[in-house]
Amino acid sequence: MSATLTPEQLENEYHILFQRPESVQFECSFENLVQPAAASRFLQLYAKALKAKDLTPAATYFASWLQGLCSAAQSMMSLSGSSMNWSLSNWSLLMYRRGDYTVLAFLPTFPNIIQAAEENRDLWRSNLLGLLFGGTVRPLIEIMTLETGLNSGHLWALLATGMYNHKCRIQSFQQPDSLLFNQVQSDWDYIQEMEGSVFGRQSNPLAVKFRMVYDPRNPGEKLPVKASCCLAYLTEGHGYCYTCPKLTADQRVQVGKDLVARFY
Repeated sequence: MSATLTPEQLENEYHILFQRPESVQFECSFENLVQPAAASRFLQLYAKALKAKDLTPAATYFASWLQGLCSAAQSMMSLSGSSMNWSLSNWSLLMYRRGDYTVLAFLPTFPNIIQAAEENRDLWRSNLLGLLFGGTVRPLIEIMTLETGLNSGHLWALLATGMYNHKCRIQSFQQPDSLLFNQVQSDWDYIQEMEGSVFGRQSNPLAVKFRMVYDPRNPGEKLPVKASCCLAYLTEGHGYCYTCPKLTADQRVQVGKDLVARFY
């Protein structure tokens, strides 16, 4: 992975678009999405697309897609000292068809990439992450929980899982103890040490210690168990994920066997 993210990477890996696709089924600015009527409409449409039994999987899947925006901010900050305008007013949610699937993506009003000044990086990082998590992600999480009855910690935990996996992935492209490797780790440590009040919680919901389990696809390697369930089992044609925290040890072994038999 290069230090500077390209527009193609932002689109393919982080679901950030720079032009509107043709088959948009739902579009809403983040500022409107935090209003109950718009959030309810989105959840109903997305739950229908997911063939979900109720609205809750639409909220958990939304959080998993939103992790892409957070991980983009994480990568740009750590790898190239850059950012976009992460404020609520700069973004819209798009739901559209891509092949056989309904996907979510994020469209910026102003797509400029901003380079940080070399001095006062700690202050820049603090302001950036405070705006991202406190000013943008928090109201989105809170409206989704208000409309579905889920606990906000459930959705934050999905973000934590995705961001942790992403942190490990971008570090895997760097030499251990290199400048970039250590910068990624330092920024991740800072995220985990942020005050809970930024997230509207008593404690930081991203400060998760992950339990590791055997990876059935790659013998000798391990995977983190998700910090919360994505509720995929409430959608048509899906069961429990291998890394679901709801599984017992015996259930996980069986799901792992089924996974290997199906795909490998």
